[in-house]
Amino acid sequence: VQARLQTHARARATAGPGNNAGMWDVAYSGLFLAEYYLATSDATVLPGINSFTLKLAVSQSINGTFGHSASVLRPDGSGRRMGIGYGPVNAVGIVANMALVLGKKALLAGGQAIDPEIDGAIQRGADFFAFYVNKGPIPYGEHEPFISGHSSNGKDAMCAVLFGLQAGRAAETEYYARMT
Repeated sequence: VQARLQTHARARATAGPGNNAGMWDVAYSGLFLAEYYLATSDATVLPGINSFTLKLAVSQSINGTFGHSASVLRPDGSGRRMGIGYGPVNAVGIVANMALVLGKKALLAGGQAIDPEIDGAIQRGADFFAFYVNKGPIPYGEHEPFISGHSSNGKDAMCAVLFGLQAGRAAETEYYARMT
């Protein structure tokens, strides 16, 4: 099993995210590579982690969200990014933001420089999902929180992990763990 994981991780890291990769693929691949590096210290995957993490950072909307596809620059010349398609999908956005956080941890553990885009993306994502604390479960996209039920198809559990990976986010971690 370990040899197959190594082969897959190295192949995925070498292939990189690609220009037209969907956010589901980029998010889960980035998360896998970061977890793989943190578990194995296999430095051959660090360039791939950097590629996936930076791709996520520049694919995130100005609100800290992700959709099925990468966001695009707004036509107003502001340099801000907006989602395309029908909007954000929090189920992928939470995973993408976890991949950003763990990607940065892996890069730091590997002695790599961190592109400033990454820190900004981590902050935007954390701010977006922190908005829902004490308001209700995570919705599908940029909507009001769900007002009935708990866990919202696993999104609250994923947010508990997302915030648990970040320093200074105990209140958010506890809230989403309780919602789950």
